[in-house]
Amino acid sequence: MNHESVPGIHPTVDTDCSKENNGDPVHLEQDTSFHENIQKTPIWNENMFFGQVCASCTHEMQNVLAIIRESSGLLEDLFAFAGPKDWAHLEKFNRSLQCIQNQVSRGVELMKRLNRFAHAPDLKWIKTDAWVHAELMVFMCQRFAEMKQVVLELEARSKTDEAGHHLYTDPLQLQMLYYLGIRACLDTMDEGGHLTLTLEGRDELLITYFTVKPVSSEMPNLAISIKGVSEWSIFMKILQQMKSRVDFDPVQNAILLYLKFPNTESVQDTVAESS
Repeated sequence: MNHESVPGIHPTVDTDCSKENNGDPVHLEQDTSFHENIQKTPIWNENMFFGQVCASCTHEMQNVLAIIRESSGLLEDLFAFAGPKDWAHLEKFNRSLQCIQNQVSRGVELMKRLNRFAHAPDLKWIKTDAWVHAELMVFMCQRFAEMKQVVLELEARSKTDEAGHHLYTDPLQLQMLYYLGIRACLDTMDEGGHLTLTLEGRDELLITYFTVKPVSSEMPNLAISIKGVSEWSIFMKILQQMKSRVDFDPVQNAILLYLKFPNTESVQDTVAESS
C-alpha cells in the first residue's frame, strides 16, 4: 500500500532507500517538532523493536481508517444525489454514516497519539518538551480515569511557559514517570474528583504537580496512601535512575515531581555511558 496516497500519512521506513544503506532501513519524517536530537545514532534494544513495529502498524491503521472515511463519505454523497427521498430508513442510514465518521475521527486521533508514543524509544537522550509528553500520557490514561469517573486533565500553558518545559532526558523514561504517577494517583482516589497535572519551570528544575481533589471535603493523606499502590515502587525506581526526586504538598494534596535541567556536557557524558 502506498502511504503517500493518504494525506497526512508518511512512511516510517523507506524500503527503496534501504538498498543504498547496506540493507538497513532508512527512517524518514519522524515527528521531531518537539525535540532536538542529542544522541545521533539509536542504540538498538527491545524497546526500539517494539516501537518500530508499533509505529509501522499505526501507519497502516491510518490508511485503513482513511479508506473507511472515504467510502462512508461516498455513500453519503450517492444517497444525497440519487437515493430515494422517501426511504423509511433514510434517517437511520444517515445517523449510521455519521457514527462511522465520528468513530473514524476518534480512531485517527488514537493512532496519531499511539504513533508518537511508539517513536519514544528512537533516541535515548534528547532535548525534549516535557509538556508534550505529559499531554500524551494524560490522553493515554483517560480510559483509566473514566473507569473511576475522575476528571483527568493537564493545565494549559502560555507561550512564555513553553521554554521552561524543555530538558535533556530519556523520553521513554519521562513518559513512564508521568504514566505511573497518574495511575498511582488514580488508585488512591474514590469515584469522582479531579486529577490535574501542572508543569512549572523554576530555576534549574522542572516541577510537575499531580494535584488530587476528591469529591468529599475530607482530604486524604496522599503521602501515605500512595505508597500502598503497586505503581509507586516502580515510579520511585525510575525516579532514582533519572537522579530526580519527589515531594508532597499536604496543603494542595499534590505530588511534586522534580526533574533537573542538566547542562549539555553532562548529557553528552550520559549518552557516552549508555552507548
